[in-house]
Amino acid sequence: MVEKPITGTTRAFMTGNETVAWAALAAGADIMFGYPITPQNEIMHYWTRLAPKFGREFLQTEDEISAGFT
Repeated sequence: MVEKPITGTTRAFMTGNETVAWAALAAGADIMFGYPITPQNEIMHYWTRLAPKFGREFLQTEDEISAGFT
């Protein structure tokens, strides 16, 4: 069983992109496929920082099109 990334009722101020990364972890996403292109660059940065703590992975694809079809 995968550890839940968010427990309790702690409050935090976050950017929208950071919230997306946390929400994906809380929803049980196991891997993120992405290509560094704005405006979602920050989501990848947050994911690559947070995901390994919860046994999740990231795969950088060759372009934004292949990220959508991987």
